[in-house]
Amino acid sequence: MNKSYYAIIPANVRYNDNLTPNAKLLYGEITALCNEKGFCWASNAYFSQLYKVDKRTITRWISQLENNKHINCKLIYKKDSKEVEKRMIKIVPTALNKLSPPHDKIVEDNIYSTINNNTNNNSLTSKNVKSEKDFPPLILDSYNHIVKLFPKQTQPKTKTEKLKWLSELDKLQRLDGYNPRQIYLICSKVRNDNFWSQNFLSITKLRQKNKDGVKYIQSFEYRFAKDLKQLKL
Repeated sequence: MNKSYYAIIPANVRYNDNLTPNAKLLYGEITALCNEKGFCWASNAYFSQLYKVDKRTITRWISQLENNKHINCKLIYKKDSKEVEKRMIKIVPTALNKLSPPHDKIVEDNIYSTINNNTNNNSLTSKNVKSEKDFPPLILDSYNHIVKLFPKQTQPKTKTEKLKWLSELDKLQRLDGYNPRQIYLICSKVRNDNFWSQNFLSITKLRQKNKDGVKYIQSFEYRFAKDLKQLKL
């Protein structure tokens, strides 16, 4: 089955006058990120980079969606600390008839309902990834750049290995909230480190957790934060 991504904006969001147009657009982006699991970990920094606006603007859009009960946000704190480690965003299931759309929009709403009903069939899982065609062009293109950061002897040699790398890139973007540019810059900085150049040999390590239970990509982002900031990550 060919993989598809849909940004779903149902009628009760589209016709909600309490939301700004960009907040509605952000809602659609969140539905795409939540396509597989029903939730996502995307940060304000990710959305800020994506839409080229500051984090305070993203905070306002998120607040609009949450205050109108279209999404739920749950903060995950670091162990024995008040410091936020990450945020989980969930789409709130709502009946489409809570806000009645204009009569001439009914056909359009039926199209969105059809897309919504087919979302589960379009989710990317390890079971339906069979070829490179299952990944969007953005993931394929980023792979071609990122793979060159690694020594040839550790680059994927088989179709299975390549699909595993592509799957990791896809999950890093959809589930962890890192865009391809961020992944590339983090990999580049880590690969240029004297120690990690010998120990970071595959992107599959990025979603693995270290002894403290933190994903390596988060650990790398923190470790090289100063250098990455200069690159405007």
